[in-house]
Amino acid sequence: MKFFNVNLNSLINVLINYLLKENSQAIGMLDESSFDEKFNIYKSLCNVRYPNPISNEYLENERKFFEEFNKIRNLQTIDKIEPISNNYPSVNTKYKNILSLWQGDITTLKVDAIVNAANSQGLGCFQPSHICIDNLIHTYAGVALRLECNEKMKEIKYLETGKAFITSGQNLPSKHVIHTVGPIIENDSYNHKLHSNDYGISELKIKDLSNCYLNSLKLANENNLKTIAFPCISTGLFRFPQELACKIAIETVIKYLNTHENNFERIIFNVYKNQIINELESSEPMSELDKKVKIIKELLNDCDSILIGAGAGLSLAAGLDEAHLNFEETFKDFIEVYHIKDIYSGGFQPFSTLEEKWGYFSRNCVSYIDTKSTQLYENILKLVKNKEYFVITTNVDGHFEKSGFDTNNIFATQGDFINLQCSVPCHNKLYESIDLLKEMVKNAKGRFIPTELIPKCPKCGKPMTTHLRIDSSFVMDDYWYQQNDAYNNFINKNKNKKLLLLEFGVGFNTPSIIRFPFERETLKNENWNLIRFNKDFSGFVANNMDSSTLNDWDSIKSLKLKNNFQNRFIPIADDINEVINKLL
Repeated sequence: MKFFNVNLNSLINVLINYLLKENSQAIGMLDESSFDEKFNIYKSLCNVRYPNPISNEYLENERKFFEEFNKIRNLQTIDKIEPISNNYPSVNTKYKNILSLWQGDITTLKVDAIVNAANSQGLGCFQPSHICIDNLIHTYAGVALRLECNEKMKEIKYLETGKAFITSGQNLPSKHVIHTVGPIIENDSYNHKLHSNDYGISELKIKDLSNCYLNSLKLANENNLKTIAFPCISTGLFRFPQELACKIAIETVIKYLNTHENNFERIIFNVYKNQIINELESSEPMSELDKKVKIIKELLNDCDSILIGAGAGLSLAAGLDEAHLNFEETFKDFIEVYHIKDIYSGGFQPFSTLEEKWGYFSRNCVSYIDTKSTQLYENILKLVKNKEYFVITTNVDGHFEKSGFDTNNIFATQGDFINLQCSVPCHNKLYESIDLLKEMVKNAKGRFIPTELIPKCPKCGKPMTTHLRIDSSFVMDDYWYQQNDAYNNFINKNKNKKLLLLEFGVGFNTPSIIRFPFERETLKNENWNLIRFNKDFSGFVANNMDSSTLNDWDSIKSLKLKNNFQNRFIPIADDINEVINKLL
């Protein structure tokens, strides 16, 4: 999207500023950001926003923005998408003039309905880093879609796998969105005993996926919709084998057409095929990513030290997402009662008793404690282990430690899943709790743990809580301050050295801890280089708060020129795993 449209830029500024002000946040230098960068900021803010009431003025501005934006997007009408009778004349089906195979962005389709591969909460994915169709659809439909979904889900409560519901398309070119939940395939599902197919997928999972297509078609037919587009449901983060998923989709749709009266004029399958990328011949030009990889290799070799900053996007890239942790199965009883949307938001629920609260937190903590070291973290260690390094992270899952990083060189600013603290707190001491948490899970009755397992502070007798930064009661013990000092000492020691900053998956939840300081310090230090790995927003938007030296944007612009910042900042929007593998 390389263009400049005054009205669009003005409108997206209004949307971003409104969403930021909702959370008492501020961001500077929007006018210097490209439209792509602004849209990625909007996407992140839109994706994480809960369906709280919003002003009519905002919704009207959002409508105006997408009305203008859709004029310059490459929207696809039915007449541009050929039926399989044109491209695959040998296909033997009487529906060859109705069915189409197409590859592209489903949010550009001007059809009666597109199908969204949703989750059981039915409100969209709240993690901007997820490369899922749920995020994509909610991004281009705008905040308005989540508000409508929320009204629907107040009645539905919990969207079961294979079920579906319909909404308007809001700001999409599609008139409607049909939301359905596909089955999740866990790693051990491939060895399931109850199967009769070469993939080892259980018959229940196959039926669930078939029902996604069946119930979507029923809804479309009931609403007299004539054109509908399906994605490859469950084949992304939910890990359903693509070949089997396609077979189920085709068989289900044709069976429905054979057995139901309908008025469908076109049914589109949006097929994303894996492309085989061959090694480029030496005579061919290097890709932009490979150019960046070459530079990063040189920086890794040449630098004196390495500073790693890590946020939630790194653990997500490592496979530690909610599908991996089996969120909807592990917390099904809590979801049914409290309608929690993700593991993070579940921690803020007003649980009825301490027994129930610890029933939730013990499951949460143990699910992370029991995960093993991941290849991505181990590969990052391979990159940095021969240099002096330090890690600052807002992640609480302990995967740097699990992967072999020196614990003396890790500062986990937001706590961890291992320790407990006094909830008051009456003193600054932490208590290791792995055995206790596992005992809670083992002896829990449904959502509740036995009363005798509720941890009490050994000093004041008040309830204890997890050592996770939620509010001002978070305990910063001697070790926390020790690691904070170690981090600051590392920074100061490298002021005049060649320091390489590797920032992985840091978004805008807590930007003042890693993202903004990394930008600010790299601006000021000519020998520092910043590599930012971030699928959603890898660009540079420095923050001018909490800085005595960079107190206005003119100073920042001047430093960017004077200190050759543009050549010392490398944004990487590609998959972290792919880039790290190239660097090894």
